[in-house]
Amino acid sequence: MTQQREPDSADITYRYLHLSLEELTQLPPDELPQACLEMRRLLDIIMGVLYTPDSTLIMRAVTIDLLYAEAERLSRQQGAGEDSAVTYNVKTVSERLGIRPASVRQAYEQLDALGGVHILARRFPQRREQQISLPLYDTGTSQGGG
Repeated sequence: MTQQREPDSADITYRYLHLSLEELTQLPPDELPQACLEMRRLLDIIMGVLYTPDSTLIMRAVTIDLLYAEAERLSRQQGAGEDSAVTYNVKTVSERLGIRPASVRQAYEQLDALGGVHILARRFPQRREQQISLPLYDTGTSQGGG
C-alpha cells in the first residue's frame, strides 16, 4: 500500500466521529459542515485502502479497522491529532474481524514495514512453558547420565 500524506495532515481531527445519529442531529448548524468534512475525509481514506490493488483482503481489512479505531480514539480524547503510542490487542481485532490472530499480527507487521504504523514494542502473549516431565520413572540415577 502506498501512503500519501496531505499537506495539512497535522490539523486532521475527528471530533464528531464518536457521536450517535441523535447527537449529530442536535449539533448547532455551524458545526455540521465540519462533522460532514471529517466523515468524508475518513471515507476517502477508507476508499483509498479498498482500491489499493497490490494488497490482500486481510491487509485491507486490518488497515481499515486500524484507521477507524484510531480515528474513533482521537475523537474521544482532548488534544486529538497528537502523536502518541497506542496499544491494540491482536486477539480483540481478530475476533472483531473474524480473522486468525496470526494473520492480524502479520498484517500489523507488514504495515510496520511499509511505514503505515510504527510498532514500538512487540509484546506477544507468552507461550506456555515446557511442561516438566513428572519423575514417575526417574529414580534419580539417570541424572548423571548413567
